Amino acid sequence: MSRAQARPGHLDQLRRSLARTREAVLVDPLGTTGLPAGAELGRISAEMINLHDRLKQAVALREAYDKRIRALGGLIEQVAEAEENTRTMNDVVLAKIASPVLPDLADRAQVFHRLLREMDAMDGRWLKRVDRPADVERAANGTTVNGKPIEVNQPVPVVDGDRIQLSAWTVITLRRGDAR
Repeated sequence: MSRAQARPGHLDQLRRSLARTREAVLVDPLGTTGLPAGAELGRISAEMINLHDRLKQAVALREAYDKRIRALGGLIEQVAEAEENTRTMNDVVLAKIASPVLPDLADRAQVFHRLLREMDAMDGRWLKRVDRPADVERAANGTTVNGKPIEVNQPVPVVDGDRIQLSAWTVITLRRGDAR
């Protein structure tokens, strides 16, 4: 029996069908009058089997009801928590889109000038100076994509997830997003 057939009064309807079929069989046990007792019995039997299966399901549900309801409650709490986290993140993203505040960029040239002055101040310490020019050059020109140096004025293809390092202090990670 489908869910649509599991309704109040259904057992009464089955009982009436069974009584009519019983009367037909009692009146004509060999089915010579043409009454559809056999077909009707088959239909009633199928409905009763379905009803029996639904009743077994109802008994199983009743026996495990408390445990199942607690499990469903826990599942609903997980959904509520995930929805709240999503709302929070959505609010953060929307706030950033509405007011994209970027940090002030530091004046890198001043840092490079200071490094050069420090190098000039290393009178007579040539071993300490050996690596300093390369460090300053790397800091000033050291643009890399995923750790690989790139040449000046040479195009470099980039994709989602690539890390672009501009000098020693600035790293940009490309992320493709869905802007609203």
